[in-house]
Amino acid sequence: MTQSYMTNQRRVIFDFLASSCGRSLTADVVFKALRENGEEVGRATVYRYLDKLTDEGVLRRYASAGGGALYEYYGCEGGHSHLKCDSCGELLHLDRGSVPEFFRQIGSDHNFRIDPERTVFHGTCGKCTQRKENNNR
Repeated sequence: MTQSYMTNQRRVIFDFLASSCGRSLTADVVFKALRENGEEVGRATVYRYLDKLTDEGVLRRYASAGGGALYEYYGCEGGHSHLKCDSCGELLHLDRGSVPEFFRQIGSDHNFRIDPERTVFHGTCGKCTQRKENNNR
C-alpha cells in the first residue's frame, strides 16, 4: 500500500479487506459488515477508498454477475485464479495450487509466463450448462 494519508476509517476498511483473504466482496458488503461491527464508516467513503486501493494495486476489481463490482484484497498468501461463466457472469475461485502443471506447460510450450494472480478462465458454469441441456430436450 502506498504511503497515502491513513484516516481511522481507511484503516478500518483496509484491515477488514486484509482479513477477508480469498473472498470477493461488494462495496455494500464491506459497508454493511463494518457497520454491523460498530464502525462509523460512510458508504461513500467505502466506495471511494475501494477505488483508491484498486488504483494503487492493493485490490483487484471484477465484474459481478449482476453488473456491479467485486473487490478482492491482492496481498493474500497463495493467490488464486478465477473461472468466469460467460452466460450468467458468476465468478468462481480456482485455487492456484490446482493448475500449476497447466501454467508450466504453457511456459514450456510457448515461452509464456502466466500471472496466476490475474488469470480468469472463461467458460460456462454447471448451472448454465444444465439449463442449456434442459432447454435442448
